[in-house]
Amino acid sequence: IWTPREATKLQKTQVLIAMRACYLLKVGGRMVYSTCSLNPIENEAVVAQILHRTNGAIKLVDGRSMLPNLQCDKGLTTWKVTDNKGNILDGPNENFHEALWPLADPPADMDLTKCMRLMPNHCQGGGFFIAVFEKVAEITHLKGDLKGKGAPKSPVDETPTGDVDETEDASAEAVPEKKARKEKPKKEGEESKVPAALRLPPQFVVPAAAQTESIPKFFGLQNFPLQNRS
Repeated sequence: IWTPREATKLQKTQVLIAMRACYLLKVGGRMVYSTCSLNPIENEAVVAQILHRTNGAIKLVDGRSMLPNLQCDKGLTTWKVTDNKGNILDGPNENFHEALWPLADPPADMDLTKCMRLMPNHCQGGGFFIAVFEKVAEITHLKGDLKGKGAPKSPVDETPTGDVDETEDASAEAVPEKKARKEKPKKEGEESKVPAALRLPPQFVVPAAAQTESIPKFFGLQNFPLQNRS
């Protein structure tokens, strides 16, 4: 059963994944952030954090111009945050971090209406959220680094602060963590116990021609880029 807590728990992970992708993206490349949720905490709030933290290196692109036949709603610019019981919160506290709310001081060029919200009546299915980003410069400094010493060592250092309230599911006693099992070094000439079929390197699977032809035709696209730009 879905509860508001699901979004607040997932948002930190979603920001981390998106920020890592921003680091890996080359300048001029584009990244699509998409969820099967209509909750703004997982959607517009994540987009706002990406734009704020990358300090102008990542821009939001209006994807509707690339999909002229796509029916969708614009992204939200304001939203409410609730606790685990559905009560509306006035602002951040010790259990709900500030990244869940709209930015108090958003970048001047941030326009969350460029995001795309697909309602069930738009696509005859479940709801979806889509945001298209473009990297216009290398990420050299992340906002939120209060010490002013430049970007953190890795994207995971730049996470939303605070913890999500999980007291409803917390047990009375903490479960001790299991010690990690150390792998024994292989002796020279020793064969792997993994079957040969499972040791094959990953292979790139070329999409079927029927799929690559049907997508541009369905959405009325011309010169649709099929190569990865990252």
